[in-house]
Amino acid sequence: MAAKTNWKNNVPDSFIKELEFIVLRTDVFGKDAIDTIRKIVFQSSLPGMEGACLDISRNRDGSIIARLTPDRKTVYIGAEGGINAAHCCKELFHWMSDIEEIIFEENAFHTDFATDFSFMFNCCSNLKALDLRGFSTSGSTNFQCMFNNCESLETLDVSSFKTAKARDFSEMFSGCRALKELNVSGFVTSEAKKVMAMFFDCEKLEELDVSGFDTSNVTNFTNMFTGCSSLKMLDLRSFDTSNADQFMDMFKSCESLKELDLSSFDTSKASWFDDMFEGCTALVKLTLGEKFVIPPDSRTDDIFSGCDKLDKTKLPGMH
Repeated sequence: MAAKTNWKNNVPDSFIKELEFIVLRTDVFGKDAIDTIRKIVFQSSLPGMEGACLDISRNRDGSIIARLTPDRKTVYIGAEGGINAAHCCKELFHWMSDIEEIIFEENAFHTDFATDFSFMFNCCSNLKALDLRGFSTSGSTNFQCMFNNCESLETLDVSSFKTAKARDFSEMFSGCRALKELNVSGFVTSEAKKVMAMFFDCEKLEELDVSGFDTSNVTNFTNMFTGCSSLKMLDLRSFDTSNADQFMDMFKSCESLKELDLSSFDTSKASWFDDMFEGCTALVKLTLGEKFVIPPDSRTDDIFSGCDKLDKTKLPGMH
């Protein structure tokens, strides 16, 4: 009988490597398994033994079992009491581009000790369903590229995410081209230093509430909203940009924005403004405050390229 897992004490540090390189690429399941698996299910008990099974526990004591169903389309991964994720969840499902669904059953996957979620679902381009409401993220400092290029996801609930310790949000949702709704209004970003391309090419998002973001420590806003072509409004009046030195492509191709209030922006330390508003073809009103300045020798190539509806003569020092 397999040993019972106490998830708080059994920390399978090698679990990440085992899941990606053994479960999905091992000869036990067959070399073509990675091409046939479409679903991964995490369970809070040991899975049944029908089909091919593999012990993926750190101590090889049978406490964590992976089972591939006979049709070779689903992998069940389970342990009594659930699995405790490694401290670093980086690249856990990285480039599993054929996976369509990952299910974390209740109490099956504990992330209480995780400090790094970067690239976790990176390039899961066919992933259609993902429920992360049970994730504990309060210890994480890194969300870089967590959902990068998850281009088939239409909904994603991250409203329960605790982000107070996070410093890197760059490319977190980049390339989520099918995403229609995203609630990040509860994100605490006071420690954030990197937000580059955070929402890059989220082309179907019509609404995005970042009004509560604390950006006082951010140094680079490059590509933050690039390609958000369906966004109709953005409230950035709370943004503190006093430490930023780069704004390149920040609003590039935000084709549906008609008004943009950047009255809180302080660009006195910046030197890179290239393409900042390029392709904002619907923009008719741009509000800039007295601290929005272009320091000498700054790069401003194509800063207003394609902004044909914007009267740039009303922007002091910008025309």
